[in-house]
Amino acid sequence: MRLSGIAAVAAAGLLCVTACGGGGGGGGGGAAASAAPTVDPKAFQPGATTGWNDGGVKVDAAGLRCADASPDPNRGITATEIKVGGLVSLTAPGGTALGGAEVGAEVRFKRANDEGGVNGRKINYIGTKDDGTDPGRSVQLAQSLAERDQVFAVVPTISTFPNFLDPLCKAAIPFFGWGTNTAMCDSALGFAFTGCLLQTDRKSVPSVTGMLTSAVLGGSPAGRTAAVLGSDNDSAREGVEVYKRTLGLAGLKVTYAEASAPTSGVNDATPIVSAIMTSNKGAPPDIMVLSLSFPSTLKLTEALRAAGFTGEIVNQVGYDPRLAGFASFKDSLTYLQWAPLESSTSSPGLDQLKKDFARYAPNQKISLTAMAGYWSADFFLTAAEKAGPNLTATSLLKLLNGGGYTYEVPGAVAESRWPLNHNVPTPCGSAVRLVAGHYEVVQPLACGATVPIR
Repeated sequence: MRLSGIAAVAAAGLLCVTACGGGGGGGGGGAAASAAPTVDPKAFQPGATTGWNDGGVKVDAAGLRCADASPDPNRGITATEIKVGGLVSLTAPGGTALGGAEVGAEVRFKRANDEGGVNGRKINYIGTKDDGTDPGRSVQLAQSLAERDQVFAVVPTISTFPNFLDPLCKAAIPFFGWGTNTAMCDSALGFAFTGCLLQTDRKSVPSVTGMLTSAVLGGSPAGRTAAVLGSDNDSAREGVEVYKRTLGLAGLKVTYAEASAPTSGVNDATPIVSAIMTSNKGAPPDIMVLSLSFPSTLKLTEALRAAGFTGEIVNQVGYDPRLAGFASFKDSLTYLQWAPLESSTSSPGLDQLKKDFARYAPNQKISLTAMAGYWSADFFLTAAEKAGPNLTATSLLKLLNGGGYTYEVPGAVAESRWPLNHNVPTPCGSAVRLVAGHYEVVQPLACGATVPIR
């Protein structure tokens, strides 16, 4: 694999690392033996992608950030069009970052327009602005989208930093994307098709990591052991804590849980690998979960295998068509928040995605970020259509936040519920393994439950 391809995947992985633990939590890592399950074991069994148990968690949209009425509910709307623009960290100081998300959104918008638009209005997609993974630029571009471009909505919104929230909040402009930063959480304007992945209320955890890990281990997690390693930053510490909790609740003993890998990269993996390999009373754990950047994931994976680790290794960056032939990740697992392209179950939505890329962007690899952009646009289009011909920002937000709104693409994207998923993730996901140059689905898209912990 060429270095340019690795760089693109690496940058995309940085986004997921802060969020893929599923939000919530708090506090540091630290080796700990997790408690035996205190919840219904069914919460950790793969279930339907609709009707999942929300654990009784409730969200009042009126109490969220940015819940004030729109000062200009007709912004970006005419009798014939809906103006939409995106905001994504397409590039980073080191090169390509989350490129592909803008193409995914454009693909979906093009099909919508070819099919007649949204209740007769065409989507005027002005393109996606690149914040360059710069928090200051993120604010400037959000302000430009609101004040100069006068967009109705920001789609897709997949920025590394949450700084864009203030300008969009002031203008009451809804935004749709992937729930990978805190602007997508506790905000009445942010709609992530995955739900908020960085919840901060610490009242519940999604069972998805425990559910997927149980499936990987053959459905019998009791008595098995796990280790978790994250980067040395606040978001990763929260993610590690959630991993530790949900794995423990699923019945595993967590023998190692640290957010200690330097964010600048792991220069010497020896001390970390040594601690992991002896964490289970002098022996290695059954499964290793890595929530790290691409370079650190690569280094730790290679070091663990070189040290004789024969258990399962789960990472957050290993699913990308550009990595299919990457030998270092052979047999590694990746947990996803939606259905992979390789899903064997027939899904009209997933089939349509493939057809749309083939028609409108035949040269675009259908990467994780490209899929995220596509599903973000699909979520927006579905909601705008349901809001009816008298669409305004007010009517759209009333529909989404009024209670009872759901978004789902059967077999492709699990059900999200609104306003609930402003504050919690959907407890849903899938698992794939890289085998002999291709991905195999270990666990198809399924949902667990939202598990109250207080």
